[in-house]
Amino acid sequence: MGVEYVSRVPRPPLDGLIDDLYYLAGTPPYPRLTLPPMPAALLIVNLGAPFRVRGGTDVETTGYADGCVITTPTRAFEFGYPRPTRSVGVHVKPWGLAPFLPMPAAELRDRPVTLEQVWGRPAVADLRDRLATADGPHKMLALLEEELVNIGSNTAERAVFPGFSLYAMSKTALIGLTKALGRELGGRAITVNLVNPGATDTELNPADGPNADTINGFTALGHYAQPADVAAAVAFLAGPDGRYVTGATVNVDGGFTI
Repeated sequence: MGVEYVSRVPRPPLDGLIDDLYYLAGTPPYPRLTLPPMPAALLIVNLGAPFRVRGGTDVETTGYADGCVITTPTRAFEFGYPRPTRSVGVHVKPWGLAPFLPMPAAELRDRPVTLEQVWGRPAVADLRDRLATADGPHKMLALLEEELVNIGSNTAERAVFPGFSLYAMSKTALIGLTKALGRELGGRAITVNLVNPGATDTELNPADGPNADTINGFTALGHYAQPADVAAAVAFLAGPDGRYVTGATVNVDGGFTI
């Protein structure tokens, strides 16, 4: 059995952030692949058996079942592929990952993390289910591209800490993009909306973390969101009950931005 590899360059505006999206399936001719240090980033959504990654000076490999995110590695990484393997991924430009993360990308340098740690279990499970049932690689890559367009952050409307200027700028751009696409695609009965999560209880930003009390003080409700809270808003907008909502920005942030 060989390897099927399908690649596509995304449309604007993602082409300014992403080199290409790809689909990989089959049995690679090699069990491991070493990636050298590079100024780019990588996002993988795994759809098969877990793969393993050893980064930097790590002695042991780590298994990734749902996928992983790697930003601007300064050390070589070793990938161990299952046989067979199946995944979709994104080759990201050096500056391009920031709009898709709930934290500054520099915090993840040389630190591979799971997709669940970044986006939360419900959102990742829903994305993997939709990708796994899509009709072929081209449909899968189109679906992944649509998903990446509308991942926002409430930092677009309120940045309360220093050092977030570029991150906030990237998120604010999504608001204008959402409105423009809502107008352009409305005639085709396609709705386009943006969900801006606030502080959400994930492994990288836990509700009992060292900054939690400070962040809670900025919200009206006084506590973090759960990943299911964000997923519920996405499900509403993507489902039949949200069919007459388009061009909207929904803040799921416990009143952080009011």
